Amino acid sequence: LVPGYRTLNVLGITPGRRGILYHRLFSSQAPGFVSEPAEVQQAVQTVSAALTPYKPNKTVTWITDRGFDDVAVWRTMWEQDEHVVCRVYHFERTVTLEHSPGHWVSGNLAGAQEQVKPLARVQTRMVVQRGKQQHPKRQPVEVEIAACPVHLTYATNVRRKGQGQTVSKTLWLVKATIVGTTQAPWWILTDWPVENEQSAVRIFTMYRERWAAEDSFKVTKECLGWEEVQVL
Repeated sequence: LVPGYRTLNVLGITPGRRGILYHRLFSSQAPGFVSEPAEVQQAVQTVSAALTPYKPNKTVTWITDRGFDDVAVWRTMWEQDEHVVCRVYHFERTVTLEHSPGHWVSGNLAGAQEQVKPLARVQTRMVVQRGKQQHPKRQPVEVEIAACPVHLTYATNVRRKGQGQTVSKTLWLVKATIVGTTQAPWWILTDWPVENEQSAVRIFTMYRERWAAEDSFKVTKECLGWEEVQVL
């Protein structure tokens, strides 16, 4: 094995169907390599272009893990008229918080954690460890979902050359707590409004689909060896 090989995968998920939209194996040592962020931008733009014929009748939402907690990535998705549901990694990210009704103050996502309000409680089945169980197993669990709005201000020319403009966008910070387990809460940032029980459950269901897709990625990496140099 050679250090430096990474895979970038995009799955398309619709009701009843799931398929690979994009897969790329790349190395920082390969000729012409620019950067990993450049690889991500290429993936986002390539998939969006392929989906263009369907956009008049379909809405595209990118459901991503913490590795895509990046304003430059979100900016590109929003420019393509697509939505974002992303697991939070950068809690130090600067945002504007609603300190009181109509009164917004500067802060960060870590501070916003204290402002989420309960909206829903749902049941699902997940592989988790509960109580005195020695090992995780697939079982029914209850999930509490809370959320609050934040304002994100960013420059459209981030990681780009040339002039840009400053844009402010309303996002929602969502907390999904798996009750009675040792699993840490999911913290999710999305541009879909999360203001009531129905919208809160919708975002949880979206991210729950991405969580299930992890099994597919695990198979491709561990069983098919997509990150092994022999596959080249």
